[in-house]
Amino acid sequence: MDSRSAQLSPASLRRYAAVVLAVVLAAFLLVAPNTPAAAADPLVFTFKRTTPDTLAAGQAATFEFTASRPVSRVEIRASDALGDYRGYFTEWTSSSPATSGTVLLQVPAEKWPDGKATIQNVGVEVAGMQYPISFLREGAVFSYGTPGGGANSLGHLSAFDFTVSNPALPRRAPALTALSGPSNPVLPGHNASVQFALSLPAQEVELRYINDSGQSGPSDVLLTWTGPASTTPASGTATGPITTATFDGGYTLARVRVTYLGSSSVTYYRDGRYDGFEKPYPETWVALGGGDFQVLNPHKVLQPVSFPSGVRIATDFQLGTYPTADVGAVEPIDAKLKYEWFKDGQPVQEFYDGTPLLAETNGGSVLTLRVTGSATDRLPATVMSAPIGPMPRRLNTELMFMRGKASLGGQLFPEWSMPPTVYPEGGTPTYTYAWKRDGVLIPGANNAIYTVAKADLGRTLTVDVTVMYEPLTQKTVSADVPVPLAPRGEGFNSDRTADIFARTSSGDLLLYPGNGKGGWLPAQTIGRGWGIFDTLLAPGDFDGDGATDVIGRDSAGRLFLYSGNGSGGWKGSRQIGQGWQGFKEIVAPGDFNRDGANDLLAKDSADRLILYPGDGAGGWRLPVTVGWGWGGFSRLITPGWWTGYHETNILAQTTSGELKLYYGLSEGFADMPVSTVGWGWNSAVRAGGPGDFNGDGSPDVFGVDANGTMTMYWGNGTGINGCGLGCGAWKGSSAVGWGWGGFTAVF
Repeated sequence: MDSRSAQLSPASLRRYAAVVLAVVLAAFLLVAPNTPAAAADPLVFTFKRTTPDTLAAGQAATFEFTASRPVSRVEIRASDALGDYRGYFTEWTSSSPATSGTVLLQVPAEKWPDGKATIQNVGVEVAGMQYPISFLREGAVFSYGTPGGGANSLGHLSAFDFTVSNPALPRRAPALTALSGPSNPVLPGHNASVQFALSLPAQEVELRYINDSGQSGPSDVLLTWTGPASTTPASGTATGPITTATFDGGYTLARVRVTYLGSSSVTYYRDGRYDGFEKPYPETWVALGGGDFQVLNPHKVLQPVSFPSGVRIATDFQLGTYPTADVGAVEPIDAKLKYEWFKDGQPVQEFYDGTPLLAETNGGSVLTLRVTGSATDRLPATVMSAPIGPMPRRLNTELMFMRGKASLGGQLFPEWSMPPTVYPEGGTPTYTYAWKRDGVLIPGANNAIYTVAKADLGRTLTVDVTVMYEPLTQKTVSADVPVPLAPRGEGFNSDRTADIFARTSSGDLLLYPGNGKGGWLPAQTIGRGWGIFDTLLAPGDFDGDGATDVIGRDSAGRLFLYSGNGSGGWKGSRQIGQGWQGFKEIVAPGDFNRDGANDLLAKDSADRLILYPGDGAGGWRLPVTVGWGWGGFSRLITPGWWTGYHETNILAQTTSGELKLYYGLSEGFADMPVSTVGWGWNSAVRAGGPGDFNGDGSPDVFGVDANGTMTMYWGNGTGINGCGLGCGAWKGSSAVGWGWGGFTAVF
């Protein structure tokens, strides 16, 4: 236990004295059970102070009393201006009981401080009574032992208080005015001597020293001084023995305890604090460092605290977690450890239970840990961890999409909706790319741009983009796209340009090949007898042979697949479905569910939108409903990846002629359309999405009006991807053909 903790402060002493007083009173006043009362008249007692209200220290205060019955003893208990009871007790006694007398209360100048003296209680022993009578300060009286005896004739005892005049002993604690330790090291077998001076009188001075361990304990050195009671400021030399058991090294004066006015005390500490009931006089005092000294004892040397395993920082490097100090073994095992965390060499401020929170503000910084061990009779030792970091920062990445043409020879590249950001800010990220085919790394494919190879057709291409600021601040984001064997919109004659089919009133099927620049190549008749179909579709490659196909529904609801040969002709045809007559509208969106095969969407009589997934071999997978309430749309246009992302879009025309944009996802549509991207489309007799007709990388949409003029509306997929629909849904429009009004189908 710290020796200071075993000493009572002045306030504690006064509380203790009050308890003692209560016990003494109880001894006076408690009555044993069944004690018979003495038959006597009640006591009438008077009491008065006969000295002045102000009394010079060194004199005695006198009090006269009278009693209606003989008394053998009268006592007075008082407290001084510091509230101290001890030493302020006086009594009058007589072997021959009397009815009057004088009580003297001595006021010694060396003990009684300047200020008020308070009368706490007056006790009286009456001749013939077994128990005394006690008059308390508040006016209460105990009068056990006589019926009705001891009437409170004194009232409140404050009437008997007085003031002590003693300027030499003010109601203040002595302040240290001088300290001087030995100039040479002290050897074992000699006394250490430290001279001191105080501002006021004192009776005892104790100086406590700790060795270079910095810890108080059994090896502390105590120097003491005891002096006589006096009215002059105390000064002297505190001494204490230095033995062979005293450790070599410096001894730091940790605290000085001064006892004054008999039992009051004040303690001064190394850090400039003091502890005491009364303020020091004056309120400044010398620093304790002047009392330090050295001991020269090479045979008794302090050993340092040791860390055999060193110290390291243990962490999972995740934001919001707490690194811990892995100290390992410490010698001695009861050493106290102090942890200091540093960020780039500066103390970390964000602490929680002694460890720093890896908050965002610490991101990007190097973290180190310093541990200092201290123990009784051991030299403090410090060990540093190896630095770790830079620590992770908060890296935010927005959505990343695959851009470009997912077809043979086309170039694909990832694009961010917003660039990555990091907090705290600073630095430039590096980007690394890893391209995969069906989840398997493609050797050498580590650039930002990838050119689609033949081996990629019918597969899914994925790019993993790793954004890194520091090794602990990085994130990998992926985007993928299925590459069809023959993308919808790349034409029927395999020149990779968008083509348009048209059926004449006589049932001939014509191919209008696009030139890839917004114009045409010569038209070709590629079939006859197509008048039996009420719906014609260009689904792209539906049977998985790499060539664009055509699907037709006849009046009986049968669905036929006409397989293209890749050079503008046919390989053959076959029925692939029946019962399709119940659908109001059928469209070919491309690969709607992103499984690598082209699909169909059909709107039934209940206005539900049903996805019929192709299996990539001219057949079907199980259908699924992907939308409800589509009765408000008079036409569905399927332009492909119209917004620039590799997600199938639907442009739905309302009965009022507005064009609504929907994003198609594998699990269905969003609840609401993204935006209105066109008006006045009721003027279009026919409309469709041929693909990228002008070769600018964005799918386009055509419309044929009642006059037979075909207008091409140039898509703005690249702009939409960069800044949203605020950039405009269209780049503009141009008339690309006339005389299209005579056709019964254009697709």
